[in-house]
Amino acid sequence: MSKKKLIGIADAFTNRSLFNMKKSITLKSILRQFHSRLAALALLILCTIAGTAYGQTITSTNPNSTTAGQSITMVITGAGTNFTTVTGVYLRHSTQTATVYTGLNWNASSTTSATADFTIPPNAPLGTYRLSSYGGFVTYNFALTVGVGPGSNYGLVSGKVIIDNNSNCIEDVGDQAVSNAIITLMPGPIYITAGAQGDYSEWVPIGTYTATTTDPSGCGAWVCPVGGSHPVNIPVSLNTDAGNDFYWHSNVCADLQTSIATQPFRPGFNVNTTVIFRNNGPQMVSNAVGTYSFPQNFTFVSSTLAPTSNVNNTLTWNFPTMLAYTQQSITVTCNVPVNTQLGSPVALTSSIPGIGNDPNLSNNNATRNLVVVGSYDPNDKQVWDQNGAIAEGPVDPNTSSLSYLIRFQNTGTDTAFNIFVRDTLDTRLNAGTLRVTGASHPYQLSLTGARNVRFTFPNIMLLDSFANEPASHGWIAYSIDLNPGVPIGTTIDNRASIYFDYNAPVLTNYTHTTLCDFLNPFYTYTQAQQSFSFTGSSSTAATSWAWDFGDGGSSTLQSPTHTYAASGTYIVCMTAINACRSQSFCDTITICPALNENFGQSILGNDVSFIDMSDPSATSWAWDFGDGGTSTLQNPTHTYAVGAVYNVCLTVTNACETATTCHAVDMCVATNGAFTYAPTGLSLSFAATADPTVNSWLWDFGDGGTSTLQNPTHTYSSGGSYLVCLHVENACAFSDTCTNVTLVGIQGAQHTKFSVYPNPSAGRFTLAADLPSFGAMRLQLLDSKGAVISVSARDLPAGPFQELVDLSAHAAGLYMLQLEYAGQVVSIRLQKL
Repeated sequence: MSKKKLIGIADAFTNRSLFNMKKSITLKSILRQFHSRLAALALLILCTIAGTAYGQTITSTNPNSTTAGQSITMVITGAGTNFTTVTGVYLRHSTQTATVYTGLNWNASSTTSATADFTIPPNAPLGTYRLSSYGGFVTYNFALTVGVGPGSNYGLVSGKVIIDNNSNCIEDVGDQAVSNAIITLMPGPIYITAGAQGDYSEWVPIGTYTATTTDPSGCGAWVCPVGGSHPVNIPVSLNTDAGNDFYWHSNVCADLQTSIATQPFRPGFNVNTTVIFRNNGPQMVSNAVGTYSFPQNFTFVSSTLAPTSNVNNTLTWNFPTMLAYTQQSITVTCNVPVNTQLGSPVALTSSIPGIGNDPNLSNNNATRNLVVVGSYDPNDKQVWDQNGAIAEGPVDPNTSSLSYLIRFQNTGTDTAFNIFVRDTLDTRLNAGTLRVTGASHPYQLSLTGARNVRFTFPNIMLLDSFANEPASHGWIAYSIDLNPGVPIGTTIDNRASIYFDYNAPVLTNYTHTTLCDFLNPFYTYTQAQQSFSFTGSSSTAATSWAWDFGDGGSSTLQSPTHTYAASGTYIVCMTAINACRSQSFCDTITICPALNENFGQSILGNDVSFIDMSDPSATSWAWDFGDGGTSTLQNPTHTYAVGAVYNVCLTVTNACETATTCHAVDMCVATNGAFTYAPTGLSLSFAATADPTVNSWLWDFGDGGTSTLQNPTHTYSSGGSYLVCLHVENACAFSDTCTNVTLVGIQGAQHTKFSVYPNPSAGRFTLAADLPSFGAMRLQLLDSKGAVISVSARDLPAGPFQELVDLSAHAAGLYMLQLEYAGQVVSIRLQKL
């Protein structure tokens, strides 16, 4: 470790301490600075002692330049070294690190001086090489520069890229040079970058090539050469193929586009975001409108161009005029609330709608998805896909382009005069499509050799973070297409090296973008009470599975079975995993107790009240009352027509099943089988008591005779006692009533007339007659159903007769008074009101 570097560390330590104390110049701060420098000096002494034992220091190499195809002898000198411990040295290209040339005849003439012989191949990559050793841990950056000269297998190809306004294939006044255009030579590929005036030149190995470049705007066509390609021929060493010019004629269009580059979002800090609105077409546009949106919970602080409006952190700018091939770069500062959770998503969007003939609407909107972070490395690299989604890790297998942002910050102790960023592009990226989408400072682009891109910031004068933290940041952003046909599963790695003046490079993080199939996991299941059989699936093949059943249980089978110990609701998640991605699918399952579906009923007249007796887990009810009526109440009441039996069904549902039960509800009323009769000699007239529900009658007269009439007449062959029965039915019930009937032959007998009054009566009736002679009388009182209420018998003298029949204690209705006297049988109907 050099003394200069150690003192720089001490300066950095001291300056950071002073900066953290807000540079308050006090005796205490001066003492702290003094002690810090003592600590740095102690570190210097320790590292110097260690370097004597374990390291070598090279101070110079001579010569330090040569040409491809030459043999050289380098004289190497050092300080504090012991070259006699070195067994050999080699040269490694500073950017194409796979290119290594081993030195021969290493000769350490002393501990501080040595020589090495090298032969540089004729087609050795041009550029700078560093010197390293096999022993002694010797390293020296930029020890040798290899160029083109006699013996080199290189020739010079050159040309320019021009927007040709009048299509005459001549660079006229008013035509525009296309700076930073990338020219691709195939086979190779070999990349050449045009300068600020659109001209390019590069030494390339001997061979025959085809040169092409990308379209400079979204509309128009190549006019020279037609088709946009030149044949290039370098037949011999040092040959020149010049005039490979590209002339592009743009149609009348304005290709409006936008991009976003930002610092990381950290709780409690102000964050700067640069929004670029560009007209990349040859036509001036008027009244363009650009917008930029950031999270509503962030606080807008300032903008380098005041917005026309700010509505919920959506900033709007009106651009009355946007000239051709110009851009408006706006830095927006916002503050992240100090209580923002780390990992919270941040979505940034910008937009500038197309006007007129905008040939490429895909670049009129930009999206950047990020997350809130804590402390971070200020020199980093980030990547997004063409939709603005973070492309770190697995990405959509149809990803066609990537956008990179390289950020750097001068955290040293003095101003950085010159900075350059080196980026070696992955072989799966089409370097010829590289497009710079924005930068914090003026830059120069160089894409040469084997996919080596270099962004140079000459005379950037980037202040250090202690002197001016906001002014210590810089960035460069670019987009690039993937080569066609990149296989699924491919990982695209990328890393940048940032050089601050002559310091060793600061390496950013690696970005790893893997084209990875989506799994789109899903599962189905069948249930048997508390046991579930799951079937997992995915749209593409998974290599492993992980289940979380929501009750602490898990499985690694694709289609497991799991039994739950208790009812309840569980979230079941299945994760499908392949070589580069894992995706989860979750669903909710519910295990319910048995429904135990049942109901009861209570009948009052024609109304039936139903009572649900199912498990309390039931959440819905559906009643079918059997007569066309329905209800969704839990405990409904329904009115029926009487005279039938109805099949009533209840369907209940809870969170996981449906069940139905049915019961018969009997709405029949008892039939009335009572009857009356009136004798006329040996003939009796029978009358069934009126009952509207009865629909059939069957009479048995006790002498073998029958009838199905409701009110038949039957004649007996002789007097006597007969058991008369009536069987009646309705839709769902029946009734049988029997009565003894006594008949006495009355041929030639003198009839006595009996009368009852008043009839009908409220309850008291008088039976009257004029009896012709002494005789026995039997009275029998029957109700409407033929049941005997009272019976009396006595001997009566001749003459007038009266008898009180009292029905006051009985219900209103029809009654029958039967009397037998002197061989007569008389039946009189009584009606109590």
